[in-house]
Order: sequence, then C-alpha cells, then structure tokens
Amino acid sequence: MDSLSMSAMGAFVVRPNRSLLLLLLFMGTSNNARFSVNPTAK
Repeated sequence: MDSLSMSAMGAFVVRPNRSLLLLLLFMGTSNNARFSVNPTAK
C-alpha cells in the first residue's frame, strides 16, 4: 500500500466518526447530483 492510502486510512482511524460522516455525505450528494443530471443511468 502506498503512503497516500496509509495517510488517508490514518486520518480515518484518528477521526473515524467525522471522516465517515463527511465521506457518506459527499457520496450521497454526488450520487444525488448524478441521478438528477442523468436519471436514466443506473
């Protein structure tokens, strides 16, 4: 595993709740934006 992945995992370990919430929020908003732009794409 490269250093970038390790540092990213380290951030998740140090701040699991906050990072997970931000990640879920970002994924949710990006998915919603994608669906609103192109609703036929699955």
